Amino acid sequence: MLSNRRRTIIIVLSVLTGSFFAGLLLLSRKGTFTARDWSTIGINFLFALAIVFAIGIFLKKISR
Repeated sequence: MLSNRRRTIIIVLSVLTGSFFAGLLLLSRKGTFTARDWSTIGINFLFALAIVFAIGIFLKKISR
């Protein structure tokens, strides 16, 4: 069984990795980042993190 701390670290790292690859894809298409691009990547990261945490909490409550 995973501890809550380890589960949180795994979730954050996986979402961060996904956001990193999304940023690389955006960078390869546009060439440079503008302030708007940085905010898009940041919002993408926060939204993905919120969704993954919500699903994790939901599944944890179901398993009880």
